[in-house]
Amino acid sequence: MSTLKQVLMVFENTTQPLTIAQIARQLEVEQGLVEDMIAFWVRKGRLRLTQCTENCATCGTAGSCPFVMKMPGRYEPVPREIREHVSINNHSA
Repeated sequence: MSTLKQVLMVFENTTQPLTIAQIARQLEVEQGLVEDMIAFWVRKGRLRLTQCTENCATCGTAGSCPFVMKMPGRYEPVPREIREHVSINNHSA
């Protein structure tokens, strides 16, 4: 199996968003290579960058809180129903 496909499989076999560093460690490849592979899957609509993972509604600035350290981006699979909905809308346009 190609490393490109392995990256997608890692995301599909977890229930939590993952960082580039986590994937690179798991697959034992360089982070730059993982970034490129994730970018490929994002363009294909299979992965997406998650927003703020905290359920903080204190000030309404979730994802850009000035009081919390910026964390590395986390990625997750795009649910099948969303991918299919986008695909249907793109074909009907």
